[in-house]
Amino acid sequence: MRFQNIQVLRAITALVVVSIHLSNYGEHTFGASGWLIDLLRLPGLESACVPFFFAISGFVLAHALQNTPPGRFLFARYLRIYPGYLVAVGLTLLAVWFTWWPAEYRTYCKPAAIGFSLLPRTPGTFVFVLGVEWSLVYEMVLYVALSAMALFGVRRGVPVLATVWLTVLLAKAYLRPGYANDVFPVWATVWLSSFIIPFWLGLLAYYVRDRGRRWRWVIGAGLVAFVAKVPWMARHQEQAWLAWGVAAVVAVWFAAAVRQLPQRNVLVWFGDRTYGLYLVHVPVTLTTFYLLRDRGWLVGTTAGVAVTGVVVLVLGALYGDLECRLHNRFRPLTKLDVRGWLGRTRGRLVRWTGGVRSRNQTPA
Repeated sequence: MRFQNIQVLRAITALVVVSIHLSNYGEHTFGASGWLIDLLRLPGLESACVPFFFAISGFVLAHALQNTPPGRFLFARYLRIYPGYLVAVGLTLLAVWFTWWPAEYRTYCKPAAIGFSLLPRTPGTFVFVLGVEWSLVYEMVLYVALSAMALFGVRRGVPVLATVWLTVLLAKAYLRPGYANDVFPVWATVWLSSFIIPFWLGLLAYYVRDRGRRWRWVIGAGLVAFVAKVPWMARHQEQAWLAWGVAAVVAVWFAAAVRQLPQRNVLVWFGDRTYGLYLVHVPVTLTTFYLLRDRGWLVGTTAGVAVTGVVVLVLGALYGDLECRLHNRFRPLTKLDVRGWLGRTRGRLVRWTGGVRSRNQTPA
């Protein structure tokens, strides 16, 4: 079963991210102000976006893991993340070096300085040119952890271990709030970051997706009341993150519990392409602002911000579609019988070396 409604949540969350970043860069890079900037800022929702992405990711990956061996699952995640990411980085570097970007970016936006691995590293030793890679670093760590947990059993081992990990994280958030919540994580602390709480909540939601369905509309109404009240009462960033994490996982469960939208629905289609949009929306935003500023067009105006927003959505959707097509090209690789291929290759090598040895031992 494919949960089409989850793609709708993904599409809405991606649009919120684009809106907030467009407002931020429009004000600080483009010099714009006014009603459109205030509208796009969506105050209070800054802490909601990534918890929703992580909760969705946890739910979807729990579903993907059910019929996929751990090694193949991890390889499939690599094929999902890296091709689109690498192409987006390449296009961004071309924009930085050969378009209207200020010259100072060229002093450090060099291939040798890019954190291509998307693995935790010491801050200051790498450059992220897309502006969103930090969340992908957390995702990569979680993929590795989830694959290791699957070795203990997908249906029992994974939810039990996830519950234990989640309990530790919640205890940490209560006892040492703020600890390990690094935007650019390192190996020593990434495991205790509260940022990953929504991921494990989303994963556990998958295992209870069929429970309480008859109460789904009551739960949906409770979700609306929760979102209207609780996250806005947070006294610091971590509390807001946790509150939005709870809202995100309930929203994911609700989306799975109600009737699924058809594949042809525009939000479902767009949701399938939000990974590509997420990758390029910041570079496209900045490139468009720098172009307008270089040409003297609509500089510092809400019209310039509106034009940039349209460009971001159009080019982001096009790149998202390209990324989907690229992923579909690579997806068959996950079906390859690598173990069988290695066995056959080993057999051929043994026969070949045996034949060479026997010829060398034949008397002249």
